[in-house]
Amino acid sequence: MIELQLKRIAKRPAYTIGRLSIRRREHGVFTPWTYFRDTLEPHWVDFHHGGRKTKGKTAIPEGQKVKI
Repeated sequence: MIELQLKRIAKRPAYTIGRLSIRRREHGVFTPWTYFRDTLEPHWVDFHHGGRKTKGKTAIPEGQKVKI
């Protein structure tokens, strides 16, 4: 299994920059988080306080976990 972690490091009116890390599960134990690449998304919206996702116009909501 693989887990991805995205940390936002710059939230600007026109864009959001993040840092994507990855870790693998090997023999039942997760490896440490390893930097993978920087990300660029549309602007960030505070979904916890009424913001709404607009496809192609807002960043991915925070708090989501992706397992592959």
